Amino acid sequence: MFCLLLVCNELASEESLTTEDTSDWDQGQRWKITLQKLSELLDTVDEGVITPPPSSSMIQESKILETCPQLFRLDPTIIEETAQRIIDEFGKQYLQSSVLNDNPIILSYKANDVVYGLQFMTTMMMTDSKPACAASSALLLLAINGGIQERAVSTALGAAADATSKANKSIASDTMQSLRQIRTANRNKK
Repeated sequence: MFCLLLVCNELASEESLTTEDTSDWDQGQRWKITLQKLSELLDTVDEGVITPPPSSSMIQESKILETCPQLFRLDPTIIEETAQRIIDEFGKQYLQSSVLNDNPIILSYKANDVVYGLQFMTTMMMTDSKPACAASSALLLLAINGGIQERAVSTALGAAADATSKANKSIASDTMQSLRQIRTANRNKK
């Protein structure tokens, strides 16, 4: 009976997989939108002359997806926000040459991770980190990862401090309750 039920459940789950709609990323829709958004961001205006956005082949899809396949399924808006932040900090040329060609994985992070990563690296270097990160997208990637690790440690330490504080309050409360019981017992002895 159990085996039959298990087989029926497996068949039902396989059937539901074939009949349910696949997600937009599964069919490449998110990636197409991402490519369009990146192309639009890289569109340049030079003294009134508009250069058409680079084609997806100029963006080198295969290299990007080979290096960072997660970009195929990530929300295009998040990727666009990160790309825009990189453009704001370093310019379009940096996005195209350093990020898209060398370290497309940077686009898989959130824009606030890029901002915090630069702040983290500035603190670590005790000087402005932008010139160093502009020279090497690998350093920007290290800065982003360092910032994420710092926030994770900070969160963990905050949680540990909260737990310690709660434990101290509990100990203090238990101690006060014990003292009250001792005082009550001593009063009753008199």
